[in-house]
Amino acid sequence: WIATLEAGSEARRKMEGVPKYGEIVIDINHVPMLANAFDKARAAQTSQQKEWSTMLLSMLHDIHQENAIYLMVRRLRD
Repeated sequence: WIATLEAGSEARRKMEGVPKYGEIVIDINHVPMLANAFDKARAAQTSQQKEWSTMLLSMLHDIHQENAIYLMVRRLRD
């Protein structure tokens, strides 16, 4: 899923923090960058990946509406 983001992009570097560090924080400062990147990437994604992107885009919209919200994204397994 992360690999569908543009190589070398800020969005991809941000999301690559999950497997690299185990977790990342997404706040209002990341919303435009990630929303644009995942929206653009959907054209190359599988149906499962598109579902994940749709869920993330919905959460990013929520953060945009209420900027006190943030997401903590963690690896499922260590």
